[in-house]
Amino acid sequence: MPQSSQETVLLLIVYDRAVDADLMQRLEALGIEGYTKLHDAEGKGGQGIKRGDPVFPGLNHLLFIATTPEKAATIAQTLRAMQDEYAVKPGITIWQLPALTL
Repeated sequence: MPQSSQETVLLLIVYDRAVDADLMQRLEALGIEGYTKLHDAEGKGGQGIKRGDPVFPGLNHLLFIATTPEKAATIAQTLRAMQDEYAVKPGITIWQLPALTL
C-alpha cells in the first residue's frame, strides 16, 4: 500500500480464474505485495454468464489493490498486454476508484 501522504486509488479487478496463475505472476513481477483476493465469483458480463456449472461454466476471481495512480496505470497496461497474448481473450475488467485509508 502506498504511503499515507501519497494519493491512493483502489483497483478492483474482476478476471477469469483460468488466468489466475499468469495474472498473479505478473503482479508479483511489478512488485505488488499487498492485495485482497476473493475466489470463485459468479457473474454476467462481457464474456457471458459464469456460474461454475455445466450450463454456464467458468468463475471469476476479484482482486482489490490499494496503490498510487501511477502504479495503477502500470498494472492496467500489464494486464491488458497479458490479455492480448491469449488466443481467446480472457475476461478482465478493471475499475479504478478514489480511496482514503481511515
